Amino acid sequence: MELKMGPSVINLPERLDPASVERMRAQLAASTNASAIILEGVPGRFCLGMDAAHAAAPGMAGSAALRQSLEYFASFMGELLTAPRPTLAVIDGAALGGGLGLAAACDVVIASERSTFGLPEALYGL
Repeated sequence: MELKMGPSVINLPERLDPASVERMRAQLAASTNASAIILEGVPGRFCLGMDAAHAAAPGMAGSAALRQSLEYFASFMGELLTAPRPTLAVIDGAALGGGLGLAAACDVVIASERSTFGLPEALYGL
């Protein structure tokens, strides 16, 4: 008999970076006994996507670091998409770029009336 706990809540950062993706990956892995996995931001903001500023770190070429971060994030989204528990995105505000990707990887999206969705990186040809 498997004892299930209540839902596991993953609180999203304002901007995604490798450290925040690793934290979310660890929380997802620890949710094996949860009844569901809920992704949520703070009121007025779900997630504003990837923070490209970390790609300018010393010793790494910006485009290589950004590519590595995006691949790592894409891997996490795959884990979220195939999670063994139902996944829900609870959105109350802006879900942009990678934040929109996280919502799209969930089984269910619940959004407030003030929620907005967008892919601003498309304006820059990314």
